[in-house]
Amino acid sequence: MNPRNVSYKLLITYLNMRLPTLKNPLGFHLLTLFLGISIFSRAQTNVLVLKKQLEVATSDTAQYQLYHALGTAYREVNIDSSLYFLGQALHIAQVRKDAARTAQSMYRLGHVYMYKLSDETQALEWLKKCVISAKQAKDNVLLARCYGIIGVIADHQNLPQEEWLLKALEYAKKTKDWQTIAAAYNVLTVVYTKKNKFAEAEQVAFEMMKLCEKNSKARWIWACLDYCKLLITRGKSQEAQS
Repeated sequence: MNPRNVSYKLLITYLNMRLPTLKNPLGFHLLTLFLGISIFSRAQTNVLVLKKQLEVATSDTAQYQLYHALGTAYREVNIDSSLYFLGQALHIAQVRKDAARTAQSMYRLGHVYMYKLSDETQALEWLKKCVISAKQAKDNVLLARCYGIIGVIADHQNLPQEEWLLKALEYAKKTKDWQTIAAAYNVLTVVYTKKNKFAEAEQVAFEMMKLCEKNSKARWIWACLDYCKLLITRGKSQEAQS
């Protein structure tokens, strides 16, 4: 498997989206351009609305929510502003000793450093801090996401990552949220495949396929196709065809 394809798929897992495959390269670039303009325009609109709301917000809770929302919206507009507003949200959460919101802000900061600035060192620092606060808040969703991205970073740096990804799956299962569990399964499948651990990859891909079948036919189709590729890799072409 091409390492670039692996890294791309790991990234897509945490964005929870798949772009359609287009045979026409021009069509793909036009779609990408359209999506980029559309997302940028919506982000600018959201920023203006949120700033007006922040001007009249008086409670710490409202200010936290607006700072956090602005930090999220600014990811598509201005990264420095995104980091500033997320930092303000984090400050409020820490002053209030709110472990849940502290963890949320730290995770978002780690996500920005990881996927917008490609700074894995800073991302890892924030994600490890997030794990501490998320455990205090018993936020299994954030714990699953943090351990998942830590595993991705370890994979990029050719370090052992299976332990982190199994932790991600462990906490994902505690959430009982099928999308969080599916994301953890997906990353494990990709990493096992990359390491030629095809038996393990097949087992995890099968569990993901069953999970998606119960919850989303669209996601099930993608999971089924990925599972079939693994079957073919293992010489099970007849089973894959069926």
